Amino acid sequence: MAKLKKKYNRSKKDLLKSLKGLGRQSVVLSIEVLETSKINDHLIYECVYLDNAIKKQINIIARDITEAMQKLEPYVGAGIPDTTTNLILGSERYADVPLDPPV
Repeated sequence: MAKLKKKYNRSKKDLLKSLKGLGRQSVVLSIEVLETSKINDHLIYECVYLDNAIKKQINIIARDITEAMQKLEPYVGAGIPDTTTNLILGSERYADVPLDPPV
């Protein structure tokens, strides 16, 4: 993995403070594959993101990273707690639900 210059290395706390100061209300901080799902051809992603200046962490069941981001998009900025979003996007029951906004 490529290394950043020293001037760009700072703690997560400082990064979050900087993002809030810039007015960035929503930004994905990290996304990582945790495991394969029992659903055929699906993976379980862990996503950490900033939503309305609040750090949230959820799991998403999706075929690939693009689908994971498409599933997350309708929930960002909607004021839905991360526990609720995690229940919806991290559940096998809702893995094949059409990617339309929930509201």
